[in-house]
Amino acid sequence: MHLKKKIILLCLSVWSLWSLSAGENVVEMISDPLKLVVYAKTGNFCLYHTKAEDVRQYEPLYDDRSQSSVNIYSVLFNNEIFHLNNKSGRKIIINQTKNEIVVTFQLSFDFLATQTFSFVPSSQRSTGPLLKVVTEIQNISGDVANIALKAVFDASLGEKNLIPLYTDLRSEIGAELMLQPVLEKDSVIFSADKGYACLFFLRNEYMTVPTSVYIANWERLITKRWLPSYVNGRSFRRFTSADPGLLYVWSERQIENKETLSVTNCIGFYDYRNAQEAATGYTAYTQPTVPAAPAPVSQPVLSEPVQKTAAPAPVQKVVVPQVEAEPAAEQEPEKDYSFVQTLLDKIAELEKSPDAVSTEEIRKLRIEVDKAIKSMQEE
Repeated sequence: MHLKKKIILLCLSVWSLWSLSAGENVVEMISDPLKLVVYAKTGNFCLYHTKAEDVRQYEPLYDDRSQSSVNIYSVLFNNEIFHLNNKSGRKIIINQTKNEIVVTFQLSFDFLATQTFSFVPSSQRSTGPLLKVVTEIQNISGDVANIALKAVFDASLGEKNLIPLYTDLRSEIGAELMLQPVLEKDSVIFSADKGYACLFFLRNEYMTVPTSVYIANWERLITKRWLPSYVNGRSFRRFTSADPGLLYVWSERQIENKETLSVTNCIGFYDYRNAQEAATGYTAYTQPTVPAAPAPVSQPVLSEPVQKTAAPAPVQKVVVPQVEAEPAAEQEPEKDYSFVQTLLDKIAELEKSPDAVSTEEIRKLRIEVDKAIKSMQEE
């Protein structure tokens, strides 16, 4: 079995002879106004956008320190963690075609990991295309394997602002939070500053919806354990700086031998530099696009003979009977984001001890969450 795996990896090495030469440091793919850069030395990638003052230059949409090694995908294979990068000294193969970049990681004799990058059109609000990242983990262990995937991004736009992050349904994320996209309706997280934003999608026509997304100080998300220690409402600030990051988690699945776990993620760009001066990233992104009203059509003025106006009829007084006002209905609690988060926290707490509560009660709470979110969307 090990010999067969070595043969597969050897074939991949031969394939690399016509893909990327050892002297190249980066591989780039451009789709205006975006540029993807894959760093050959680390195997990491970053998305860039054109600068306002010079469209020939680009700047990162999130942190690209150390060749973007602060942003990383990781694989959990039978309870062992592997990072999709080159820190372990394992071989990375990069192949580029006209519309795609494919990166293959040789991290283990038990699985093959590939990432395929491409630019795709978006049905959601964005400036230009989206970057679609398809991560595939093929099980070649010879047996059934438990495989999960996660991805960490170090958000940099707006990190010095009091409110560095938003979603299309939450006007502010200023402290530690865990989203559950399978239960909630948010479709995108964005960090914004200086008139543009990086869009981290949660759901769209391409996405594999993550089980959970942790929003916390970046250092708290880079842990030796698979999941971080989460404290709802804890400050992004740790030591001297507030450095918010995002951790996407896709749940563990059983994958048969020679079968593949496939996960798709999307990142985009939104430019609101031409929006109203007082617009924030949240208001610019969420305000509806109002079409311009058509110009009034002028009608020709026709001269008509002057007619005598009849005397006005006498005005009669109308007596309106007094009706007693009905007592005001009891107001429902305001269904805002804190209300929804309280319900979600309650669901999570109840699921920890399923013997103490019925499945029906949890189902009712989830229905209440859906109603609250729908109510907020209609406002």
